[in-house]
Amino acid sequence: MTKEELHWLNDELTALNAQLLESLERQKAVSNDLENVLNSSDVPTLFLDRELKIRFVTPATRTLFNIIPSDVGRPFSDLSKFTVDSDLQADALTVINDGGSIDKEIAAGNGSWYIRRIKPYLKGSGSIEGVVVTFLDMSVQKQIAEDREAARQSAELASQAKSHFLAAASHDLRQPLQTLKLLQDLLEKSVADQQSHTLVKRMEETLNSMSGILNNVLDINQIEDGMVRPRPEMFLLADLLAPLLSEFAFQASAKKLELCLVSSSLAVETDPRLLEQILRNLLSNALKYTPSGKILVGCRRRGATVRLEIWDTGIGIPQDQIENVFNEFHRLDALGGNRERSLGLGLSIVKRLSDLLELNVSVRSQPGKGSAFSVEIRRAAVGHALVSLPQSAKRPASRRNGSVNSILVIEDEIDMRELLKMGLEQLSYIVTVTANADEALEAVQGAKFAPDVILADFNLSAELDGISAIEDVRRVLGRPAPALILTGEISGSALRRYVSKKIPYLHKPVNFAELVNAIEGLPAHLPDWKTPGDRPNGAATSGSRRRIQIIDDEQGVRDSIRSLFEGPEWSVETYISAEDYLAQYSSARENCLIVDAYLPGMSGLELLRLLREKGHQLPVIVITGHSDVGMAVEAMKNGAVDFIEKPFSSEEIFSSVQKALEVSRNRMERSDRREAARAALALLTTRQREILDRIILGQPNKIIAAEIKLSQRTVENHRASIMRRTGSSSLPALLRLVAAAEE
Repeated sequence: MTKEELHWLNDELTALNAQLLESLERQKAVSNDLENVLNSSDVPTLFLDRELKIRFVTPATRTLFNIIPSDVGRPFSDLSKFTVDSDLQADALTVINDGGSIDKEIAAGNGSWYIRRIKPYLKGSGSIEGVVVTFLDMSVQKQIAEDREAARQSAELASQAKSHFLAAASHDLRQPLQTLKLLQDLLEKSVADQQSHTLVKRMEETLNSMSGILNNVLDINQIEDGMVRPRPEMFLLADLLAPLLSEFAFQASAKKLELCLVSSSLAVETDPRLLEQILRNLLSNALKYTPSGKILVGCRRRGATVRLEIWDTGIGIPQDQIENVFNEFHRLDALGGNRERSLGLGLSIVKRLSDLLELNVSVRSQPGKGSAFSVEIRRAAVGHALVSLPQSAKRPASRRNGSVNSILVIEDEIDMRELLKMGLEQLSYIVTVTANADEALEAVQGAKFAPDVILADFNLSAELDGISAIEDVRRVLGRPAPALILTGEISGSALRRYVSKKIPYLHKPVNFAELVNAIEGLPAHLPDWKTPGDRPNGAATSGSRRRIQIIDDEQGVRDSIRSLFEGPEWSVETYISAEDYLAQYSSARENCLIVDAYLPGMSGLELLRLLREKGHQLPVIVITGHSDVGMAVEAMKNGAVDFIEKPFSSEEIFSSVQKALEVSRNRMERSDRREAARAALALLTTRQREILDRIILGQPNKIIAAEIKLSQRTVENHRASIMRRTGSSSLPALLRLVAAAEE
């Protein structure tokens, strides 16, 4: 190489070296910048290589770990026992091996909360060289979430406390009010002169006013508990309005008010019972705040809706109070001297029921001139059949020509017991009164007293309620005596208990007319109930013959059982072996199989095991001439309903077959109910199922809405959809459906 070439090469190397130095300086500057950025970051950050050795930490990491600068290069396991995150190493290895990222909430020793995030550290080639661990402070968010949860729980407790208070207060007030109601009923029958009769009627009006207040409390409680479910019908408004205004005509006349109804032929689609309650509350409100003049009720067509309006010439509502009239416990100052009192729940119930029915309710008012409340209702579809609404009328307390002659009363309040006995005996019932379940059982034991009806209070004692007392009395009587609960208990749990036991109930206070009408209607409410030892009488059902199949290698046994059952109600088939039976096997619900345990070839027990493995659940009776306890237990484990030792009597085998068929029918009915219930529940969406689970726990709508972060209106809409999709007409029916699906 010449001198010139060496000189040229030296210049090239010098230039290249300068470039390399410049590049190194830039890389060093970038590295310093990155390190300064990381060091100035408040986010604790930790770099670990594939062997989980510490490559770099930010100063903020020291707030969580006992790490000093000299720890760089050490295995993280040397420091792991001092960390607040025991899973960090395992999660880091998972990320190194599998990729992806792992997030986890961790609590620091100082009370702070962090989201620990582990992500892979990638080289340019895409290979994983280690992990980057960051800790994002979420203490503020955690505190907000905890505060929100505490507020939700506080609201839930407040709601429950309010419901419990209303239920308890209502119960305690209904007890003495019921006594007064019955006493007034008896006084009305006994007074003769006009002045006394007028005073008794005034007493009735006062009691009715007090009852109305308590019924408003009951309505609020039931709505909040989700016990009120709409049942839309298409009907003429006139069928609802005419009798309702006739009912209020007496009150309007007493106040010298003119109550007018503008006739209409319009039909609507909504729940007539709940709409009647809305209108009843609006009319009561109009009567209360109208000292003179008139009240006008009418309706007009508005597109696809009907606008029903109630106008009055009352005191009106100040503009600054119009927005609050539908709030709970909100009351306007009535005119001086007005004796009427209320809790301010009537219009709140109107609003709640309107929301439940998806009706628009509004009010217009001018102080000193009057108010106009309006409710917009969906018009009935043209051409659809309209239902006829039942007309209710107040009937005097009188017995019907029914089968109720004797009544057992279980009531712990002595005044109530005496008044019930006096009033019912005046109506020619035979009455025995008792203070508790023990006295009731003593009264009916030994056939001393055989009541046609049991009338019980619900809250008898802390240990035993009225439902349990009724069931105990029925067991002693050996028959399902019709029963009625008369109670002041309005809690949702009590209402669900009445309905689940299929026992009708009346809320106190009631008069004798209401009580007698309920008592005389009780036979229609008999529960499905069988006394111990009841057996089917052997009659064929639905015109079909039930089938008995006998497998026994002895001709004499087969022939004797055949002769016992063969006839118009039974079809009998006989088989000499299990193999012969299986060759002709077909499943049928009304089959009953009688099989010898020790057959030649496949034994009876082996046949049972085979049928059980294949999912066949026909009722089986095992017979044998060589019994032992172990074999009997094995037969029962494999699905045998009964086990009979040869020789057996005709009564013994006949009774066993009846029992087996009854067990099979009950099993099949449960299976059908379960499958039908599961099919109905399968129609629900995931959100609806979530809401249903909370309904089952007894949570009211507002609590459900708070927990799953929906509006209360949306929850109510979901509940209505759940009822429609499952075909449930009421909350108790829905609860029974869920119970059936879990059988």
